[in-house]
Amino acid sequence: WLTAGRGVLTLGHILTGEVEDRLTRREQAEKLLRKFIRDETLAAFPVVVVEEDFSQAIKALLQCHGIGGVRPNTVLLGWSEDPDRQGTFCETLRLSKGFHRSILIVKCDEEKDRWTAPAGTVDIWWRGPKHGALAVLMAHLLVQSHEWRRRQIRILCTLPPKGDSENMALELQELLGKARIEAGVHVFITDDPVWEIAKQTGESAVLFSDFTPPEEGEEKEFVDSIASLAQIPIDMILVYNTGDVSLEA
Repeated sequence: WLTAGRGVLTLGHILTGEVEDRLTRREQAEKLLRKFIRDETLAAFPVVVVEEDFSQAIKALLQCHGIGGVRPNTVLLGWSEDPDRQGTFCETLRLSKGFHRSILIVKCDEEKDRWTAPAGTVDIWWRGPKHGALAVLMAHLLVQSHEWRRRQIRILCTLPPKGDSENMALELQELLGKARIEAGVHVFITDDPVWEIAKQTGESAVLFSDFTPPEEGEEKEFVDSIASLAQIPIDMILVYNTGDVSLEA
């Protein structure tokens, strides 16, 4: 669904260690990736990178991987609850940002059937145009796929008390009109945005929201901010836009 048949998708796998000691494992890992892609009928390419250091492997993947002159512009990662991996995870986010890649983080219940599209709306928590533009585009691509077709897209915006909800709704509707994307617009006045979004998305299929990769030394604050979203008990896709995507383009 990420490309809706209009882009190129690559599944990457990283092995750490000496290259000479991992050649056999690299070949096996690539075969497993190819089998997974074939079994799940995914339109994707496999790539396996071997490096002594994980960060160096990420750099190699971001710099060198591509098909012809085409280079990836978006990195998709799964969120990990393992505290031992969070430092490496945050470093990966910084590297991706440094290489001017947009980022998607999937945060979901791993016990659910990942290959069955759940019922409900596809929601976007709109907190501004910078990252919201990419979130809207991703939601639009999602509902173009066969499994998610006919799902309704909703734009959910929270404003503080005394916020101008009518003007905000008009601005969002105008922006969607320019982008030719169909979506419902809902603006809520609240002093507790997370609670309000949790209430409004109780029966939704997925929620897109935004984030900003942490600077060095800000890892704990970043992890805590993601943990606070646990009040919203549905699958989420967190979006960071490098600025290349605009709904007005």
